[in-house]
Amino acid sequence: MTDRSAELIQQSIQKGMVQVGRLLGLLFLAWISMVWVTPVYAATSSASAAGSAVINVMEGQPLMQDGGNTAVGRYALNYTGNTNFTGLAQSSGDIESFRSVAIPGTQNSSVATLSSDSGSTVVKAYLVWETRRKYDRYDEATNHVTFISATNKGTGMINIYPDRVYVDNRNSRYVSGWEADRPRIYTNVADVSNIVKAYGYGNYYVANIPEFHIANVYGSSAAGGDTGGGGTMARWQLIVVEENTSYPVRAVTLSIGSTFRFGDYDWERNDYGYDEATRAMISMRTQLGSGLKTKSYGGASGQVLAGIEATNERYTQQLEIFTQPYADGAESVYNVGLITDGIWKNGQRIQSGHGSVFSLVDVPTIANSATVFGGRVTGVHWNTCLFIGAAVDIAFPDFSSRQTTTLSDGKVIVKGTITNVSPQQSTGIYDGNLTVTLDPSLAVENYQITVNGSSTSGAAVRQDSYTDEDGKIHPVLTFFGGGVSSFYKGDKIEYTVTCQIRNSGATRFDNRDAFHGYLQSEGVPTGYWINQAWTSSSYVVTPAYTISYAPNGATAGSMESKRTGAAQNYQFKLDSCRYSWQGHKFEYYAVVRSSDQKVYCRDHTWKPLTGTKKEDWCPFYPNAVDGVTHVISQSWTPLAGSASDTFVFYAQWQLNESTLKIDPNGGTWQGSTAVQSFTEHYGTAKSIPDPVRTGYTFSGWVKSETFYGKLNNAVYTFSEKDGVTDVLTASWTANSYTLHFDPNDGKEQMSIDDITITYDQEVVLPDATGQYIRYTLDGEDITQHVLDGTIVLDDAGRVVMMMDADTGLMMTPTGGVVNEDGSITNPDGSVADPEAADADASDESTEALEEEVTEADASGKAVEEPKKETTEPDVSGESMEVPEASGVEEDIDVQVAEPEETEDPEEAENPTADPVPDKKAYASVFMGWALEDGRESFIPQWTAGTSIAVADLTNAAGVTDQNGATITLYAVWDDCPWIVAENLYYTLTQAQSGYITDSEILSHATAYDREDGSPIEPGFHENGTSFSIPDYQASDFTQFRREGSCTENLTVVDSTGSTYYKQITVYVIDTTAVAVEPEGTTRFINEYYYNQPEANGGLAADSIWLTDPEYAAALQTAFANSRNGSAEEVYEFSHEDILAMKQFIDDNGFGNTRSDDALTRFYNQFMAPNKVE
Repeated sequence: MTDRSAELIQQSIQKGMVQVGRLLGLLFLAWISMVWVTPVYAATSSASAAGSAVINVMEGQPLMQDGGNTAVGRYALNYTGNTNFTGLAQSSGDIESFRSVAIPGTQNSSVATLSSDSGSTVVKAYLVWETRRKYDRYDEATNHVTFISATNKGTGMINIYPDRVYVDNRNSRYVSGWEADRPRIYTNVADVSNIVKAYGYGNYYVANIPEFHIANVYGSSAAGGDTGGGGTMARWQLIVVEENTSYPVRAVTLSIGSTFRFGDYDWERNDYGYDEATRAMISMRTQLGSGLKTKSYGGASGQVLAGIEATNERYTQQLEIFTQPYADGAESVYNVGLITDGIWKNGQRIQSGHGSVFSLVDVPTIANSATVFGGRVTGVHWNTCLFIGAAVDIAFPDFSSRQTTTLSDGKVIVKGTITNVSPQQSTGIYDGNLTVTLDPSLAVENYQITVNGSSTSGAAVRQDSYTDEDGKIHPVLTFFGGGVSSFYKGDKIEYTVTCQIRNSGATRFDNRDAFHGYLQSEGVPTGYWINQAWTSSSYVVTPAYTISYAPNGATAGSMESKRTGAAQNYQFKLDSCRYSWQGHKFEYYAVVRSSDQKVYCRDHTWKPLTGTKKEDWCPFYPNAVDGVTHVISQSWTPLAGSASDTFVFYAQWQLNESTLKIDPNGGTWQGSTAVQSFTEHYGTAKSIPDPVRTGYTFSGWVKSETFYGKLNNAVYTFSEKDGVTDVLTASWTANSYTLHFDPNDGKEQMSIDDITITYDQEVVLPDATGQYIRYTLDGEDITQHVLDGTIVLDDAGRVVMMMDADTGLMMTPTGGVVNEDGSITNPDGSVADPEAADADASDESTEALEEEVTEADASGKAVEEPKKETTEPDVSGESMEVPEASGVEEDIDVQVAEPEETEDPEEAENPTADPVPDKKAYASVFMGWALEDGRESFIPQWTAGTSIAVADLTNAAGVTDQNGATITLYAVWDDCPWIVAENLYYTLTQAQSGYITDSEILSHATAYDREDGSPIEPGFHENGTSFSIPDYQASDFTQFRREGSCTENLTVVDSTGSTYYKQITVYVIDTTAVAVEPEGTTRFINEYYYNQPEANGGLAADSIWLTDPEYAAALQTAFANSRNGSAEEVYEFSHEDILAMKQFIDDNGFGNTRSDDALTRFYNQFMAPNKVE
C-alpha cells in the first residue's frame, strides 16, 4: 500500500467519516496501489495544472514529440468513455437523473474498456472530462479527477490535473438579457500518454469528476457567472492515437475545446456564417504542409471523431469529413450521417450517452491529392462541441515485401525482399533504415545485403538487441546508409541472414523485418518520420508429429498418444477405438490438425473445422481395408515451410434416436394446433417454449405415463433409449378478469361491486338506474354540486338554492341569501323566517309542477294587453310620445331582450318586464354500458341485463390474453337537451300582419344536445330530434289591437325522447305616436323623429341627446351603423368559449380583483381570438 493510500484512510478515520461504502472504496483504491506501482503513476499536484479556462474555442492538441498538431504514420484514432453523473440543478432542489458508482465510496465513478485491433500500440493519449462545475486551479474540489487503470498489464491510480481547460460561452449580443458571458460546460484535458502506453488496452476508471449542484451557482448572468438552473453532467473520454503495422499511413489531427453554438440567426446573426447551415456548424481544419497530401491514386480512406454535449435534443447533428485540393479550394465532403445520443464506434453504440453524442467512424472514401482536410459537425443548435478529430490516408509509396524462414543443415535461414513499387517518381523513404528482428533462440552467423542487385551499395550494419515485454532478448540487425538510406520508386533491397540455433529445445522460430525513414512525396522531403513504413514476418517449425486420440464425448476408456518422425512417407496404423459411451456406437475417426484446427476431408485437402460439413470429412476406419495404414507426408503439414504438428483422431459416434410428440390440447404451439412429432438423437436438447391459447394461461406440460426423456426449464433432452416415444400434453387454466363499473361523469348513490369473471363464462350486466345518477342544468353537468349540496333541487328538479362561487353563500333563484338558520334575506332587505321560506318554496314548487304539466298546452299561455300605454326611461330621464307618422315605413323589426338592460320584472310600473325564470335540472337517462372508446357516445355497446360471453367482452376490450386484467365498463348517459333563448319584442304592425310565426321565433333561439350534436335545427328530424313550439297559434299575435305580451313554450326533443322546455315572453309594442305625457321616458329614439322639432314628435330642445356632444356623437354613430348594417366590433363565442370564460372568472374573480393583469389576460385569451374582422 502506498503512503498516500494509508494517509487517506487515516484522515477519514480521524474525521469520523469512514462509512461502509467509503471504506470499501478506500480499500479498493489501496488494493490497486498495492497490486502495481510504476513510475508513470508518480504523484502530481495542482502546481502544474492549467491556470484558467479558455473561452468558447476549439484548439488543436499536440500529437507529436515536438508539439506539432499533426501526426503522420501508421496511425488511427481510438477512444472510449462513460458518464458518471447527470442531473438538473434548480432553485427548488437538485434532481439526479443518473449516477454511476463503479467504485464503492467514490462520489461518482465509471469504467470503460479501451480496445483495438491486434498488434496496436498507443502513441498518444488524452484524458478529457466535462463538468459544469467551475474550474479553480487551487480548489481541490474542482481541479482534478482520479484516474485508475486495471488492464492485464497491472493496475494503478493517480489524481489527474488538467493541462488545459476550456469553457463554452452562451451569451448573445443580439438578445436582450444575454449580453454578458454565460460559461457553462468546462472541458478539462490532460496528457496521459505515459500511463496508457504503460498499461495498454483494457479497463480504465475515472472517479470523482467534480459535480455541479444548485449550491455551486456563482456570480450572475449580468456578471458573467453561471446562470443557475439547468442540466448538469460529469463525463469523461479517453482519446488515443494508436499505431499498427496493418494500418495505412495517415495524417492525424485532434481539436478539443468547449464551443457553443446557438445555430440561429436571431441569436448570432452572421457571426459564424451567412446561411442557416454554416451558422449551425463547428469545424476542425488542417493544412498539410511539407509536401504532404492525401493519396494521389487508388482508394483513400479516413476517420472522423466528434463529441457533442446535446444541450438541446430537439436537433440531430450530422458528422462530416471533408478535403480540399488546396486552401480555399472546392470541398469534397463525405457525410457520415446522423449521430444521436450515445457513445458510438462505426455505427455500434457501446455506451448510453445520457444526453451526449460521441462518435468515431471509419470513412471508406475521401478525395485524392488533397492538402487540406478536417471534420465538422452540422446541425449544432444550442449545443456544445467538445472535440473533433480526423485522420486521412496520405500519399505514400507502395512496397512489395516478403520474408521467409527455412531450416537447412541445422541452421535457420532468414531471407527478405523489399521493393518500392510506387507509381510516383521520386517517392519513397530517405535517411531510412531496415531492421531485422530475430527469434530469441537464434544467433547471427553471417548476413548479406544488396540494393538493386549490388552488394557494394555502401550500406552499413549495426548489430543490436531488443527486449520484449515478456523479457525475451531478440537479436537485431539494422542496415542503414548507402542505398538503404534513399529508397525510391523501383529500388529493391534483398538480404539473407544465416543463424545458429542457440536453444536446442526450440521447435519454432519467429522472425520479422521493418523499414523506417522520412517520407519523400514526389520529390518533396516532408520531414515526417514514418515508423514501420513496411513490415513482414515469417517462421519455421522443427519437424515432428504427434498422433493422439480424443474420446469426443465418450465417458469411459483411454488411448495413448504417440510421437512420430518426419521421414517422407512414414506409415502408421490406427489403433482400434477403446473408448465407450452409453447410448452411442462408434463409427470412425476424423482427424484434426491442431495448429490451425483444420479437418482432413474426402478430397484430400485440409479445410477449417468450423464451417465444413461433417459429410465432407474423410473417415478413417481402424482394421479396415481402406484404412489399415495411412501416410503423413508434406501435404499434411499445416503451412508451407513448417513440418511439425499434432494430429488428433476424434472418435465419431452414432447416437440412439427417440421421438417426442407435443400436443397443444386446444392451443397453438410453434404456429400449429396439430400434434407435432420430432425424432432426434440421444442427448439432443430441444427448446419447448410455452404454447398459447386465446383466453387461457398455460399451466404446464403433462407427461405421458411412461416418460423416458428429461424436461427441465422448458428444455427437453431426448432419451438414450432407442425407438421410444414421449408425449407432452398442454394443460390450461381459463384467464380471470375483474369487471369494474364506472359512473362516467355520473355519481354513485349506491356502488356496483366489481365482478370477477373467467374467459369461459358468460356475465349478465347490471342495471345502473337508481344506483348511478347524473344531472344537467342548461347542458352543464351539476351532479357533484347536487351531491355535495352546493345546488339544492326540489322534487320537480327546479333549483331551490345554489352556492355563489364568489361569496360562498347559498342563494335563491330570486337573489335572496339563505342564512344559517334557514331564513332568507330578500334582495329588498326583508327577511323571511324559515317556515315562511319553506312555505313559499313549497308553493313555488307546486306552481312549478302545475306549470310543467300544462306548459305545452296553448291554454297555458299568458296573453296580456295592457290597458294603458307606458313609456320607459331613457338615459337623460326625459319622456316623449312618438306620434304616428303616416307614410313613414316602420323600421322596428324584432328586439331581443338583453337581461342586463331590462328592469326588475317585479316592478309594478313595468307590467311587461320578464319574470324570473325557473332554473330546472334534468336527470340524465342511463342507457347501458360501453368500453373506454365508447364512453362519450349515448349509444351503449351493451344494455343492462344483457348476457354476454366473457370471450366477446375481453376481445372487445383487447385484453383477452392479459390474465388478471381489469375491464372497465362506463355508464352511458343520455343528457337532456337545452335551449338558449331570450324574450323578444315585435311591433304591433308585425303582430297583426302575421309576421310573428313559430319559425321566426325559433330563428332567435338555439337548441343544444350533447349526444345528437349541436345545434338542433328547428323542425322535426329523421333521427327523432325536434325543435318546435307545440302550442304555437298565429292568432296569439294577430289578435292584438294594442300593446301586450304572450308567452311561448319552446320545446326541444333529443333522439331518445328527452324533452326540455324554455318559456319566453314575446312583447308586442305599439309604435303609433301618442300624445306626450308630462312625465315619462322614451322607449326608442328613432332617427326620423330625432331630426324633427319637438312639435312634430322630436326631442325636447334641452334633451341631453341634443345638448351633450358626446351623447349626440354616440347616437349618430348608432344611426349610421343601423343604416349600413355594420357594427363597431363583433365577437363570436362558441359554447366551449363561454364555459372557459366562466371558469376563468371562477379562477381569477371579476375585473382585476385578484390580480392586476386579469382583464388583460381575459381579453388576450377570449376577446382578441374571437373578434370577427
